[in-house]
Amino acid sequence: MPLPPLIAQRECRLVGAGTVVARVTALNQAVFAVAPAIFGALRDLTGRHVVSFLVAAAIQALAAVIVGWGRRFS
Repeated sequence: MPLPPLIAQRECRLVGAGTVVARVTALNQAVFAVAPAIFGALRDLTGRHVVSFLVAAAIQALAAVIVGWGRRFS
C-alpha cells in the first residue's frame, strides 16, 4: 500500500502527512470491512451483480471528480 503515503506526502504538509496516512488507512479498513455486506445487500435486493459493479464504478468516478476538483483550488 505505498500509494496513500506518497499522495499524502505530496499533497499535505510534511508534519501532517503521518496523520493523513493514518486516517486514510483507518477509513480504508472500515470500508473494506463493510463493503462486502453493502454490495451483497444490493445483490440480494436487485437479484443482479451488475448493480453492485455500477455503484462501485460510480463511487470511483466520484472520487476522481473530487480529486480533480480539489486540484483546481490548490
